[in-house]
Amino acid sequence: MNNSRLAKELERYNLGHFIPVVDRMVDAPYFLLEDNAVGFFFVCNPSPGLYDNQQNLLTDLFKMDFPAESIMQMTLAALPDVNISLSRWLRRRGNRMGGRDNEKADLLTVYSLDYLTKSQYEPLKEADGIKITQADDLKLRNFELWVTVRIPIKGFSPNESESMRLDGLFKDLLSKLEGLTLSPIVGNADTWLYSVDKILNPGKDSRWKYGGLEASTLMPLNNQVNIPGRKYEVGEDYFASLSADDDETAQRYFKHLSMTKFPEYVNFGAVYELVVDWMTGSKTIFSPFIINYCIQFPHQKKIQKEYLRYKAITDNQSKIPIVLKYLPRLADMDKDYSALTRELEDKAKLLQTYMTFIVMDNTLEKVKIAAKSLINYYSEKKIVVADDSYICFSGVMSALPLCNDPATFRDMDRGDVMTNTGAAHLAPIFGPWKGNSTNPVIPFVTREGQLVMIDIFETSASYNVCVGATSGAGKSFAANNIILNYLCSGEHINPLYHFDDIRDLLTADKYDPPLDLNGKFNASPDGAQVFVVDIGRSYQGLAEQFEDSQFIDFGVDATFSLNPFAFLVRKYTGDESLEGLTGNSGEESKESDIIAQTIMVLNQLKLMASSNGNISSLQEAVMLRLIAEESNSPEDGYLPSVTGFAKKCMKHEKQEIKDIGIQLGPWCEGGIYGRRFTTSLPPINFNSRFIVLELEELKPTPHLQWVVLMSIIQAAQHAMFIKKDGRRRLFILDEAWEYIGESNGDDAAVNFFTKFLEAAWRRFRKTNCAGICITQSFEDFYKSPIGVAIANNSPWKFIMKQSPEAIDSMEKNKYISASASEYERMKMIRTVKYVFSEIMIRFENVQQIVRLYVDRKMELCFTTDPSDRRKIWNLVNDGYTYAEAIDRVYEEELVQLGMKTRQVA
Repeated sequence: MNNSRLAKELERYNLGHFIPVVDRMVDAPYFLLEDNAVGFFFVCNPSPGLYDNQQNLLTDLFKMDFPAESIMQMTLAALPDVNISLSRWLRRRGNRMGGRDNEKADLLTVYSLDYLTKSQYEPLKEADGIKITQADDLKLRNFELWVTVRIPIKGFSPNESESMRLDGLFKDLLSKLEGLTLSPIVGNADTWLYSVDKILNPGKDSRWKYGGLEASTLMPLNNQVNIPGRKYEVGEDYFASLSADDDETAQRYFKHLSMTKFPEYVNFGAVYELVVDWMTGSKTIFSPFIINYCIQFPHQKKIQKEYLRYKAITDNQSKIPIVLKYLPRLADMDKDYSALTRELEDKAKLLQTYMTFIVMDNTLEKVKIAAKSLINYYSEKKIVVADDSYICFSGVMSALPLCNDPATFRDMDRGDVMTNTGAAHLAPIFGPWKGNSTNPVIPFVTREGQLVMIDIFETSASYNVCVGATSGAGKSFAANNIILNYLCSGEHINPLYHFDDIRDLLTADKYDPPLDLNGKFNASPDGAQVFVVDIGRSYQGLAEQFEDSQFIDFGVDATFSLNPFAFLVRKYTGDESLEGLTGNSGEESKESDIIAQTIMVLNQLKLMASSNGNISSLQEAVMLRLIAEESNSPEDGYLPSVTGFAKKCMKHEKQEIKDIGIQLGPWCEGGIYGRRFTTSLPPINFNSRFIVLELEELKPTPHLQWVVLMSIIQAAQHAMFIKKDGRRRLFILDEAWEYIGESNGDDAAVNFFTKFLEAAWRRFRKTNCAGICITQSFEDFYKSPIGVAIANNSPWKFIMKQSPEAIDSMEKNKYISASASEYERMKMIRTVKYVFSEIMIRFENVQQIVRLYVDRKMELCFTTDPSDRRKIWNLVNDGYTYAEAIDRVYEEELVQLGMKTRQVA
């Protein structure tokens, strides 16, 4: 059928005439198709990696006993549809900070939402010729794997015997897809219509924008594809679905291409190179695209008979020297037939397969460029792809879910014969990881453009994170992003609404209080509480942005005490009991927590008394007894302290205990550090939502720095334990190489600190807290006992840009379990200033490189740049709201970059 004829058919019948899907059965999970066939439809997530037995399972899947001329399609679709993910991301947001900070928190959420929504149709970052000199065309999209099977039957609907066979095949296929870690969802009529509509009827205001469609039961499914007002065009080398309005996102042009040659030898999983350059991440297909892998299950006896005939001919001809001289390819063909024969002897099945590609864009010129880019990219991979100029429309229609059939398969004339083993190597089941949470907190983007949403609190173990990033890799920026996302989100989950509806409420600062898990309104904002210990003032600017925050500088005169006994006794805390120390009020739990805190105090005092760790077992035992005596003193008005403990040591009959008291002298009242641990000042107060503790001024005195850090951790954990509010908490230890580096000979002192920090890291989960340790090199975690303890108790590993030498050392010492190619891939993690920072996330059995992209408006909202902050606050002082000030500065920047004309009042 020529193109002009197709165009006329389209005008007369609309698009549904070319789609064979009639309806979905009511009493069975099958679709009724034209020409006496039924179909299975599964929507899956691509596999984010290679897993044990995956190849065998896929090989076995293609060996299933489907009726002859059944057709399976594995379709990897990358389309601009992250609407559901964004709506779920908002379920933990809105009114989570409280007070005047609420406006800023919700404003940050809106900025992120607008940026992510826009980035489905515009590049995540565009070159401006000044700050950003080079950027690619990567946009946000969602990767899905559609697995469909068309099975011929005798009539329009299956009879009893056919139904029994279909039930068995359906269950077997579903089981295999689950075994392949593809998380299959059985498709219904709504799902099918939604999937097809995303391809044929695009646009940011399309009817599927709310994340789904409801199919009508009053008309066939194929007729429901048609949308009034849309126009379809068939050209010699393209197909188009067009809208009459001016919205570019509603226009879609298609190009169809076929793979004609694949490398002779490929490893299982190498097909993922069709999506992205796995090693470097420097190349991918930037336009929306589909990879369609079509498999027909032929009559086995018939195809094997034909195969044997061709094999005999090839075998005979390859033995004739004169023929080989002019046709040397015969020798290779003979080897191929021999390899196929060996597989058939092992009970393999012969299949007919072909692979096609569809690229899409909103103009004809762009889609042609996209097709050429795909051809060139695949050429570098030794894959030959042909532009299907005259069968574009037929190719596109046959690639839709359940829309292929034996006649089309034959007419496409693309099929290659291979065994089920070979077919498994070409199946496009691999794709990017999408995250670990259905109600996530932190958004990232993969190198392929997949929106990744994670929540570090959704694990089966602790919530802790290790972060390694060399200078300039963007670690502080990444940490700020994590802090902001958790400050702006809470534990309670609201009902699922479309993000457009929520955006309006957030913008107007009229969002209802968050709902608790029982569906009741919770009037107390439940955003996270964040503690940061830093050296270098990386978080001072962010802390100053919020009212409910503390920036505690240890370089100024003390206004509070770090007395370790303050968190062991009722006199300091004001608690009538220690019941608040845990969520469990049982006596056994209270006792274990008191013991744990007592051990923490012991380790602090040991480190105070001996920086080189010369504390004997006898001294330790007596110290424990004296700690209990000091904290339980019966005297009215007596406040236990380091000074009181030292006096008890001085009164002991044994000299080695008296030595402890003498060694604690600098930390007692009147000592050089005594002011930091006095009882004349109130204990440090951690009631704010965001607390930054700056230790820059303590760097010249490492002994004091370590003791202060131990005191901070103990105080923070006490603050977490006594509050039973269910709030999530983060404890961030930045510039951590100051503490987890090699000991330089102070092995015993390091051992004290190791035990203390390891105990703290283990206890964080009990307080609903995540510990985040950040260092300049990921290798630092494996150079000391402290680092190893933290790494072993952190299920999340964030590896940012590292020096090649550090990666080589990690590989040589086998610090983490990874292959040689994975270590080489770590060297390719990069940061492009003003564009993105890359992070390799290692979590459970997942390893995914993601990028942190941030909109300029959000950068301005938590900027530490003095010039930017001055512009914003000057506008605020002139009467602008904070949101209006951000918008004004942003607009002025666009004018300066020549991207916008200044409006004259």
